[in-house]
Amino acid sequence: MAITIQNAQLMKGLIQQTGQSVNEVNDTLKRISTGLKINSSADGAALLEIANKLGTEVRGLNQAMRNTNDGISTLQVADAGLESIQSSQARLKELAVQSANGTLSDSDRQAINQEAQALQEQINSTISDTSYNGQSLLNSGDTLSFQTGSGSGDATTVTIPDLTNAYSGIDLSTQAGAEAALTSLDTDINTTSDARSTVGSALSSLESRYDTLATAVETTSAAQSRIQDTDVASDVANLVSASIRGQGATALQAQSSSYAQSVLDLL
Repeated sequence: MAITIQNAQLMKGLIQQTGQSVNEVNDTLKRISTGLKINSSADGAALLEIANKLGTEVRGLNQAMRNTNDGISTLQVADAGLESIQSSQARLKELAVQSANGTLSDSDRQAINQEAQALQEQINSTISDTSYNGQSLLNSGDTLSFQTGSGSGDATTVTIPDLTNAYSGIDLSTQAGAEAALTSLDTDINTTSDARSTVGSALSSLESRYDTLATAVETTSAAQSRIQDTDVASDVANLVSASIRGQGATALQAQSSSYAQSVLDLL
């Protein structure tokens, strides 16, 4: 079998191929270890910029979801307070109807009126004490603004009426007072119903907004993932291929060097 010295060009090609295989293995290992196919601008400046913008948008949307959830909690507290007031007013209406009945004695009406006064105190206490994170909800009349998106105009607002002086005081100790209370209570009940309708509408809007944001986060995250995340299965296959090519080139280099050394030994 003839022994020839491999020319320098062949050896150079083998060295380059080995280097390329080593670089490809290193790059593939980096993608697998980080889970990202774009680890720096060198991997694709335009794609990295797009992925970063999408990532920023996702973070903004996630915060908007938290804001919306806080808004939902706030309005749920307000709604619970209004529900308590409605319950007390329904009982007051019942007591007023009872007190307006001509078969009752003055002592009967005094007992009824005691409960009515206690219920009115409870209503006033609910109005003053209903708050969220230190912010009064039923006695301020403030407009609440919830940042429910990642843009400057993405806000949901709701104004809960100030109920501090919204209700008439009633006295059920007399039949005449009870008859007058029937009219004023109807007005008070309507005021509470209107306030609760305002809160309920805003609450429904925030819940719908939360679902919309959740969908936006999912789709935007998926778009970012398609651009930035590595395909592990594909990279593992590439790793195996690059390793085999590198090992083959290394083996050929060793064999070429062995042939050359054999010629030198003969000389």
